[in-house]
Amino acid sequence: MYSPLNTSRKEIRLLHLHPGNWNDDIECHLETVSLNNHPSFQAISYVWGDATKKQHITVNGHQLAVTENVVTGLQRLRTENEVLTLWLDAVCINQSDTHERSEQVQCMGEIYSSAQEVLIWLGYGRDLQAPMDQPDIVEWTGNDTDLVLIDSYFKRKTLQDGSNKKDCEAEDVVGLFVFMKLRAMDKHVHEIPFFDVHGDKLQAKKTWLSIIRAMHTLSSHPWWTRIWVVQESILARKAKVIYCNITAPWTLLAEATRSAARHIHCCGDLQQAQGGRELRTIVELRKVMYDDLDWLRAAKAQGKKLSLYQVMSRTHLREATDIRDKVFGVLGLVTDWLGGPPLIPDYTLTPREVFMEVVTRHIQSTHSLHILMGTTRADIPGVPSWVTQRGSSSRSSSSATGHRINRAVLFAAAGGRKANIRRLDNTLITDGFRPSCTVSKVGSTLAGNHDWHELIERITSWRCIAGLATTDPSCSSKHSQNEAFWRTITNDAWQPQRMNSADVFSAQLKFNGEVFNAYRRFGETNVSRIAEDFWDWAQCNAGRDEKKASEYTSRMNEIKAFHRSLSGATLDRKFFLTSNGLMGMGPLEMEVGDSIAILMGSQVPFCIRAVRGEAPNHYAIVGDAYVHGLMDGEGVQHEDEVVQIHLH
Repeated sequence: MYSPLNTSRKEIRLLHLHPGNWNDDIECHLETVSLNNHPSFQAISYVWGDATKKQHITVNGHQLAVTENVVTGLQRLRTENEVLTLWLDAVCINQSDTHERSEQVQCMGEIYSSAQEVLIWLGYGRDLQAPMDQPDIVEWTGNDTDLVLIDSYFKRKTLQDGSNKKDCEAEDVVGLFVFMKLRAMDKHVHEIPFFDVHGDKLQAKKTWLSIIRAMHTLSSHPWWTRIWVVQESILARKAKVIYCNITAPWTLLAEATRSAARHIHCCGDLQQAQGGRELRTIVELRKVMYDDLDWLRAAKAQGKKLSLYQVMSRTHLREATDIRDKVFGVLGLVTDWLGGPPLIPDYTLTPREVFMEVVTRHIQSTHSLHILMGTTRADIPGVPSWVTQRGSSSRSSSSATGHRINRAVLFAAAGGRKANIRRLDNTLITDGFRPSCTVSKVGSTLAGNHDWHELIERITSWRCIAGLATTDPSCSSKHSQNEAFWRTITNDAWQPQRMNSADVFSAQLKFNGEVFNAYRRFGETNVSRIAEDFWDWAQCNAGRDEKKASEYTSRMNEIKAFHRSLSGATLDRKFFLTSNGLMGMGPLEMEVGDSIAILMGSQVPFCIRAVRGEAPNHYAIVGDAYVHGLMDGEGVQHEDEVVQIHLH
């Protein structure tokens, strides 16, 4: 069935899907073509689905086992009288040939950018099986002709609460796209016929509940979580979503999510009034599209240079059956190899080897250890401590880690000195200053879902560790230990003015290099004075004294900015004290006896742990740290104190 491909000619296989009736077996044939000849085809972006559930299609007269989702997708796309020319990896790549897979993955960026259109197949929603009969297709265009679909939908529906019409999923999905089209048209929430507004309250009509169910089903589809679809959808010249009986341009969904971000202020309070599942569902749909897909698409459209590290930082929460695809699956989006050669996908390498190569190449190109920030990967067996990721699979934890990593550009722990590394198997050898202090005391962690009582209790316990138990937390002496304490648990940085997501999105795209950083150092700000207001306000909230808490209204922006900074700096972090009396915030895995090191090329100190059975200066990275008094080069020593640190 599969003949060898000539990679020097950029050969690929195209699938010609034969016409047929709805319930006919899937029949097709393969053709080998060269991308150099600019063939005309559509590429499919999809998820494979359950690998244990296979069906057969006929390819070149032979039976080929593929997943059910591939079969239902081809069935949905097939016409009764026209041959379709398609590309999808499950059929067009010989999946049993590791060498061919590596070579074809190298071409996939060009494949998806060369396709006339990318078809995003999202399946059949709650009903995972294809319908017995061919559904009536509702085709959205993204232009004014969609108004006819909106009008016909509302004519069919009775939007009164007393409606007892049967909930039909196909109609719910149409209603969902009606809602998204109205959002894409920049409509305010109160202008959308699914709602009534009574005073400052938003009242959802009964039909809205079925729309929310459809929205939840769409946002829960595994396509949104997979790594490969990022490259596939972003590189597309034009993309179309195919979901249940709906066909719609990708731009309709993208503009709907952008509109939701733009309306966060004017419509935010009304949406908050919905509460519960409704608001969470709207937020989740916006996140899965807006957080990385739309940002990367906009960056590409504006010609921004993107390094592999930047792309992987944006997509690290996405899933891959083969973890190597978290690297190989985004190579087509990289536009800046930082002066080095492009990384070539190679499935003969182990996951450990792939990720070690990514880290090593990045440090050698940037002379920075910025990529070592985060937590050691727990998803790759045998990986060394210096191969890290941005937090856990939790979105909140990952977000906090991302903010901390972005804030690192504000610091210069190594005084601007550049990294000079070499790698010996799984050991990374870098220059650093001989560790001059160790961790002497470690506090408890503040849980992410804490209440006000827990917040006050935890901060009080940290103050005891710092020797401030007898000092009034609201003492506002600017240059005291109290000031140092508050700067420590906020990482000496904050966002004085909070930006809404649309503003942040816009601002991010104005910057080359690191992701836009909305944080600023406190500098000459009297942090203890702000902390005094925050502490009193926190105690009012803990005591549920809303009347007294309202007295802080005039200072609320400042107090909330301080609170956000504290929350971001302490989530999944530990307060600690060093052997020479410095305060810091460090990783969850930190223990008494660990060392604090300043490594060349690092903007922040690192917590490191001696490796048992190894010679001196052999360590494992525990994690990055904030150490008050070491963030601006104060720990830089005489050149005689520079040693080679071996990181395992």
